Amino acid sequence: MRRHTGIAGKALWLSCVLLFAASSCRPAADKQTSRDSRSESGTRLGLGASDSISDSASDREADRVAESEADSEAELYYLPFPVGTAYTCVQGYDNRSSHLARPFFYAVDFAMPIGTLLTASRGGVVLAIQVGYTDQDIGSVDKANFIIVAHGDDTFSRYIHLTHLGSLVKDGQRIKAGDPVGYSGSSGSPGLPHLHFDVTRGGPMPDDQTIPLRFANTIPHPDGPQSWISYPARPRLSLQVK
Repeated sequence: MRRHTGIAGKALWLSCVLLFAASSCRPAADKQTSRDSRSESGTRLGLGASDSISDSASDREADRVAESEADSEAELYYLPFPVGTAYTCVQGYDNRSSHLARPFFYAVDFAMPIGTLLTASRGGVVLAIQVGYTDQDIGSVDKANFIIVAHGDDTFSRYIHLTHLGSLVKDGQRIKAGDPVGYSGSSGSPGLPHLHFDVTRGGPMPDDQTIPLRFANTIPHPDGPQSWISYPARPRLSLQVK
C-alpha cells in the first residue's frame, strides 16, 4: 500500500480517514453491535443500506441549516470532471442506497470508466493522497484510493475510488478549480467504476458532515444532484474560485 505523507505523523492521522470504509465492510453481527453503540450516542457512521436514519428535530434543523448554506456556496464548486464531458449521477440526494449514514447524506456518485480524467471542483491545497490499491481491490471500501483537498474555510473535498497510482497532484500542492487532479477507478467499490465525490465541513474524517452542493457549471439542480441524470460540465462563467 502506497501512502503519500508530506507531514510528519500524517500517515497515522490518515488511517482514521479510512475507518469510514471499514465500518461498511464488517460482518453483519459486528455491524449490528456497532450500530447499537452508535445509536446510544446519536452517531451514525455505517454505510450499509440497513442503517436507520434519524428523524429527530435536531437532524431536521441540521438539514435546514445545511441547505441554507448550500445556497450561499452554490457558486464555489464545479463538476469534478473536464468541461465538455458529461457523466451520469448514479447516486444522488434522491437515492441514498449506500449513503444512508448522516455524515454521507450529501455524497454523490458519478459512473465513469476507469481512467477518466478528474478535475478540481474547487481550488485549495492537497491534504492527503492514497493511490496504492488496484482496480481489482473491490468489494471492500477500506481499499479505496482517494485525494482530499482542503479549501481553507473548514471545508474539504474528497475524491474516492481512484485508479491505481491515479493521482496527478502531490501532498501540499496548491491547485485551482479545473486543474487535473487524477484518474477515476474502481478501487474499493462494489464493482461499478465510479467517482464518489463529497465535501465535508469541519474536517475530512469519517464523522465530519458532508454538505449539500449545487455545481455552478451544469444544468439546474435546485434539490441537489439527482440519480440517473447526466450532468454536462459546461464552460465556467468565472474562474474567480479560490
